[in-house]
Amino acid sequence: MEKRISDLRTSIARARREMSGLGKPEGQYAQARDSWIQAKSKRARLVQQECEKLTMRSQGEIRASVRVGAGVDAVLQKLRAATTGSGLRRDKIDAIGELIKTANKPDEKWMEVLGELEGLAGYNLEERGDKNVPNCPELKASGFVNADLVRIASKLDEDAWLEISLERLEDQPEFEYRARESQYIPFTNASAGQQATALLKALLNQPGPPLIIDQPEEDLDNPVMLQVVSQIWQAKKTRQLILSSHNANLVVNGDAELVVWCDYRTAGDHSGGEIRGTGAIDVPVICGAIKQVMEGGEAAFKSRKDKYGF
Repeated sequence: MEKRISDLRTSIARARREMSGLGKPEGQYAQARDSWIQAKSKRARLVQQECEKLTMRSQGEIRASVRVGAGVDAVLQKLRAATTGSGLRRDKIDAIGELIKTANKPDEKWMEVLGELEGLAGYNLEERGDKNVPNCPELKASGFVNADLVRIASKLDEDAWLEISLERLEDQPEFEYRARESQYIPFTNASAGQQATALLKALLNQPGPPLIIDQPEEDLDNPVMLQVVSQIWQAKKTRQLILSSHNANLVVNGDAELVVWCDYRTAGDHSGGEIRGTGAIDVPVICGAIKQVMEGGEAAFKSRKDKYGF
């Protein structure tokens, strides 16, 4: 899909530069541009489908969506470069970015702005003067006045406009965390534990090739760990799981089928690790390692057994 979009971009540029007022070249340009827009829309739909899958696999704890065409940085950068030396203030161009990003349909809003920029790029100031520049309602909605439009027209030519028009507005995925029933907050505002729980749920609900997770217990408290263990039991039915963990409870309660026990060659030498044993949980060397790693060791385990009667 990315290659197709890139190839269509090249076709648009070629057709535009070959335009000479004849119907055929102009038609080729319009056709190539329509195909490019359709390809971008298809890509956006594919990204949206993946967002929906993530939402489903997290069982609604993550709500993922995509803002089509909300990423304007590359476009604004090219527009700044094309109008350098015109005296146009930076905040004016930034205002265009805000207009696009905050629109209900950023892609459509950008096409409207692009049409106005095309009119300015083709406007001949020397012949027509600065009093009759094209009316640009979208730019004026961003705070542009007539003098600003003149500044753009004085620097922006058709080649520069073409390069700007071929810059793709990036789609921006947005992620939210379900803090309460039907109440979502930005995913970045969720705690580390909440984020880890939601992401683990999504990963473990996703079938596929072997899944490798480093320290899944990180940032999780014990009640949540029990939920994760339950998910591990289910996930093992559809894919192989390889977990690297310091939590022996995860190994035991998760019914690990193969345990690889690692330790340092020399105590305190964190650069010299080695595999000390491999096998199932009931292999003596593995069983001993698990009891050693479990919080408090074997003595604490026996103490809890006697105290709670299990």
